[in-house]
Amino acid sequence: MDIRFSNCEKFFGINGYTSTSANYIANKAKEIANGYATENISFLTKTATFVDKGIERPIERGLNQEEFEKLIANKLRIGDLNSLISWLREAIKAKESIISAVEHMRFNVWMSEMHPDIDQKTFGAELEENPVPENNCPDEDEWAIQHMSVKDINEYLSLKAICANLGKFVHPNGDYANARNEMLKKNGTSKVNDYQANTVIYDYIASIDPDIIEDKFLELQELHRSYQRRLNDIRFNIENEVRKLNDEYTMLVDKYHEIETRNNIKIDAARQKYTTEFSEWKIKRLDEVRKYKIIIPNDLKPVVDLVNNKQD
Repeated sequence: MDIRFSNCEKFFGINGYTSTSANYIANKAKEIANGYATENISFLTKTATFVDKGIERPIERGLNQEEFEKLIANKLRIGDLNSLISWLREAIKAKESIISAVEHMRFNVWMSEMHPDIDQKTFGAELEENPVPENNCPDEDEWAIQHMSVKDINEYLSLKAICANLGKFVHPNGDYANARNEMLKKNGTSKVNDYQANTVIYDYIASIDPDIIEDKFLELQELHRSYQRRLNDIRFNIENEVRKLNDEYTMLVDKYHEIETRNNIKIDAARQKYTTEFSEWKIKRLDEVRKYKIIIPNDLKPVVDLVNNKQD
C-alpha cells in the first residue's frame, strides 16, 4: 500500500471542514433533500359537474405553472444536495481509511516504501565478514586413507580386520573358548541314556590333546593382545590427529559465533534506529491526517451555503 495515499489527498486542504462538521453538513443536507422529496404528482385537474343542480366542483388539482417550476427546481436541488452528501461521505471515508492504514502499517512495508535501498536483513550495518566454517573433519579411517602411506594403511586396515575376527574367536564367549570349555568339562566322562529296551552309553574323549588346545588358546589370546596393542598404538596417533582437526574446527565455530554475535548487535542497533523513526513517523502522520480539513469543490460551494443558511 502506498503510504503517501496520494489518491486520497485530493479531498483535503488547509481550509475546509473537520470530519465532524462535514458529517453534520451531510446529515443536514440529507434532511433538506428529504424535505424536497415528493411522492405523487399530477398534471391533471379533475372537476365534477352536478347537472341537475348546475354546480361544478373541483375534486383534484394538477400542478400549476409556478408549482411545476418549483418542483423542477427542488429536484435539481436534491441532485445538488446528494452530490454534496456523496462528496462529504467519500472524503470522511478517505480520511478514515488513511488513519486506519497508518495505524495498521507494518514496519517492513514502511521500510520498503521509505527506505527501498536498505536491506532489511542488515539495515545498513557494517558487518564483519563471517563465512560459515566447513566441517571437513574426517573420521579415523578417512584420516588414515588421506594421510598414511600405502604400507601403513594396509597394516592399519589388516590389524582392524584381524583383531575383529580373532577377538571374536578367542573371546570368553567365542567359538574357541566355548569349544575349549566344553572339552574341559566333558573330556573323560560318559553319559547313559535309555531308549526303550536299549541302553546307550556316550563316551566323551578329547579329539586333540587338551594341553595343545589349552596352549593354542593362550597363544592365540596373546597373539590377539599383541595385534590389539599395535592397532591401539596406530589408532592413538590417528585419534590425536583427528582430535587436532576437530579442535581447530571447534575454534573456527567459536570464532564464527563470536563474530555472528557482534554482527547481530550491530544489526539490532541499526534496526532500532529505523524502528524509532517508524514510531515517530506514525505519530506525526496520524497527527497530520487527523488535522486534515475536507475541501469543497467550487461547484458544490453554493450547495454548502444553502445548507449552512438553512434554519434548523
